[in-house]
Amino acid sequence: MGWKLPDCIGSKVPRSSLAPLPVEEWSYSQQFEWAGTVTEMNDRKPNNVMLDDANISPGIALNWQPPQLWGEPLRKWASARAHVSAITSLALAEPTPRQPILLANEVAQGASYAMDRSPQKDCRACAAGCPGCCRVMVAVTVPEILAVVDYVRRECEAEVVDVIQQRATETAEQTEGMDRNQYAAQQLPCALLSSDDCCMTYPARPIRCRGWCSLSVERCHECFLAGSVDQTVPLDAHAYAVGQGAADGLSSGIAAAGLDDTFYELNSALARALDVPDAADQWIRGEPVFADCNRYG
Repeated sequence: MGWKLPDCIGSKVPRSSLAPLPVEEWSYSQQFEWAGTVTEMNDRKPNNVMLDDANISPGIALNWQPPQLWGEPLRKWASARAHVSAITSLALAEPTPRQPILLANEVAQGASYAMDRSPQKDCRACAAGCPGCCRVMVAVTVPEILAVVDYVRRECEAEVVDVIQQRATETAEQTEGMDRNQYAAQQLPCALLSSDDCCMTYPARPIRCRGWCSLSVERCHECFLAGSVDQTVPLDAHAYAVGQGAADGLSSGIAAAGLDDTFYELNSALARALDVPDAADQWIRGEPVFADCNRYG
């Protein structure tokens, strides 16, 4: 993986006045790695991100305002934010079944707020109707999948919920025991994709989905839809670091609260949560309601 300056940034200010921004490269055949440790963004980098923060609470905006960091230091910052949120939320004397849902929503909103402070935001190629990365294995914690199910039950017709559950169950059965590469090779769409290739639960999507922001739709299609396993996909490095860190911090905070912190495969956990009406209540009591679901790996 190398370093490069995205063209859309360089077109707005003189290229000579900028330090290079890191671009994460991913392929089926390799793990994510940082080309080097960059501990601070240079002050010369432009911050031209315009956001509509009307729906973000002042508390979330304050807690999730990202520092000027890159790579591993940024990931650790996001992890600490989510870890504290999880401990605070789950340390109540008698947490209710709504608590994990509220926790997942809080961390997801905060992480999204931090991700959208990326200097590479305007370079992202992701758009509604592009299902490229919706055919890979997605890791979710239990609170995240409970938040997804809560959204599905509130926003979708009963017939649609039944279809989602059937798809999730079939995918979980077909991919049981597979690793990430074997899973991706199956080209199975996420159970939450609509007929027009849009996410039906986009406002409640998992944290790692939020952090996956491609800088090239062509490379995504070559990698995910055409099955070119050697193709690399450039990602928004800032958003990726925040997403990975927030997901890991949520998991570690859950573990600190003495609850199931496992990363499950999305479809398998989704099928179970839809099948068990009181899954949230069982989980918050420490019962192993998701224990036999497929794990991420």
